Amino acid sequence: MNAATAGDRGSPAWRRATTWRRPATWHLAFATLLLLAANCSVAVSQLALGLTLLAMLWRRVRGDAAWWPNGLEWTAGLLAAWALAMVPLSTAPHQSLVFYKRFYLFTALWVLAPLARDEAGRRWLAGSLLAGAAGISIVGVAQVVQATGGLMRSRLAQVNNPMTSGALLMLALLAAIGFLLARGHSRRARWWLLGAAAPVALALVHTMTRSALLGAGAGVAVMVLAARPRLFLWFAGAGVLSFVLLLTVGERVLPDTMWRQLSPAFAVHGVDTSERFDLWRGGLRMVAERPITGFGDRDLLALMPKYVDNPRAWQYGHLHNNVVHLAVIWGVPGCALALAFLTAPAIVVRRHWRRRDAAGPPVPWRDGWLLAALGVWAGYGVAGLTEWYFGDAEPSLLYLVVLGIALGGAATKPLTWRFRARSVDE
Repeated sequence: MNAATAGDRGSPAWRRATTWRRPATWHLAFATLLLLAANCSVAVSQLALGLTLLAMLWRRVRGDAAWWPNGLEWTAGLLAAWALAMVPLSTAPHQSLVFYKRFYLFTALWVLAPLARDEAGRRWLAGSLLAGAAGISIVGVAQVVQATGGLMRSRLAQVNNPMTSGALLMLALLAAIGFLLARGHSRRARWWLLGAAAPVALALVHTMTRSALLGAGAGVAVMVLAARPRLFLWFAGAGVLSFVLLLTVGERVLPDTMWRQLSPAFAVHGVDTSERFDLWRGGLRMVAERPITGFGDRDLLALMPKYVDNPRAWQYGHLHNNVVHLAVIWGVPGCALALAFLTAPAIVVRRHWRRRDAAGPPVPWRDGWLLAALGVWAGYGVAGLTEWYFGDAEPSLLYLVVLGIALGGAATKPLTWRFRARSVDE
């Protein structure tokens, strides 16, 4: 290599021209695609997850990115090990082996961490997530208005069904509110966040999914309590007032379709509620029959006639409750491990949240992702009390992505082992 060529390789123009060749560039590109597609397409988002994983591993082999443990390794590993051990003991082992692919989604907890190590990266990831959620919300609401002639005349189902769409929009909205609650953002950033959150909130209400709306309320409550505890009583009061208004004037104000779905009387005595109670009772019978190993991670449709008394509920292959369903497929020990995995994020994120002040002034995007993680943890947990969201790939992936970015951005002690050192510009 002559001196002129060596000089060219060090020039800014050469660096710009070769940026696309860097593993970090591809890592960021695939992660961006994952976040943009998270609310739009399960196929694209899972493909992007795989590409992001490969890019991260490529960077690890080259030695230009550390691996950041986030505190969830033990609970995730033990649950994955128990589920694998239960495959041969399943009542449908071949199906359980196929369903084991759900643990592929767990990689989302780590693959984006190297991209969340600075404010620029965290801001870009937040923008990608909210751009995808706001875009699909605008398109979805516009399609409903075009088809029905107005708002709230039918339930919005963007991705698969109103329940799945509601869960995705709930998680995206909670993330946006978490960013808004973080201190230190510029006025411009706050207006941008409000502009992204507004269509997502409208689309979420348009799904008329009660579990997602309750999850959103729980998530906002947890974030307000953590970030602005003085405002919590005001928020609680607003929630009580909203419920009173729903009871007193909801029937006269809300469109018929929306009132039928959100009416407290329907929520308590409606067909959906009675079916869920029947499913849960049937699930408890299943747990009593196989309390240790469970029936295996399988579709439960074939078991419904034997354990569920209500024939109307036989159409479901799941039990509309994370806890009951987990106990049925993996037994009580597996359910305990799953609950440990689902509980651990709140403990780890809360620990990071309490330590953030020791590092100096507010770091808005780091703090925003931590608040978002608290919010989506609460929302995902509450919504999962009446839905099988742990087994629903779309909301589970988005939930794990938010946790992974938040914990990756806040972690302080990377594992420093390397395969080999290599220049990031090579």
